[in-house]
Amino acid sequence: EEYIKNELSFHKRSSKKLFPSNAVLSSNLQALKEITELCQKNHIELVVFITPHNHVMLESLDFNAYQNFLLQVAEITPYWDFSGYNSVTLNNKNYYEHSHYRPHVGEWIAKRLFTTSSLSQPEDFGFFVTKDAIKDHLNQLKHHYESYCNEYKLTMDKGTNK
Repeated sequence: EEYIKNELSFHKRSSKKLFPSNAVLSSNLQALKEITELCQKNHIELVVFITPHNHVMLESLDFNAYQNFLLQVAEITPYWDFSGYNSVTLNNKNYYEHSHYRPHVGEWIAKRLFTTSSLSQPEDFGFFVTKDAIKDHLNQLKHHYESYCNEYKLTMDKGTNK
């Protein structure tokens, strides 16, 4: 509790919404497409996942750009999404600071990716996304985003406190 109280990154609120430029995103998505095709060609199973950023880090993202990014990834390959507002990302005890999660979170990710049991990990953590399921997934993320903004009195377009 004392650590969380004193870790500045948990308490900074950014009024500026961030996301990589279209050129950077395009380059990264092209690289993902090439890796996916190379793995398919060589019969290699590729497991892609979106990392779980802490809620304070998520606040700084341009949500619409982020949703567009997730949509584009789903067009290239299925993936696991651990991002968004969930019981893990909303709990600062799961993070060293706003962008690096603790080892037990990595264990939860690995268990979700590579086992069928969900007994030792949070139920709302990690969703398998395909291009057929992406619209529903994005609607769920938007609902969680709006609920978070309402709870923390943030404006959804600027991310600043009201």
